[in-house]
Amino acid sequence: MSRSLETTVLSVAKLKLADLEKEERTRPENHKQFGSGKATFDDLVAS
Repeated sequence: MSRSLETTVLSVAKLKLADLEKEERTRPENHKQFGSGKATFDDLVAS
């Protein structure tokens, strides 16, 4: 799955990317799969 940062300005994109990464790391469904170390290949591709 790809998501747009909705900008063409590199400095803005870097800031938005950092925010997006932080948001993805705090999603509960990611913690359940990846935190246990039992993520499947399909889980990794889907994230």
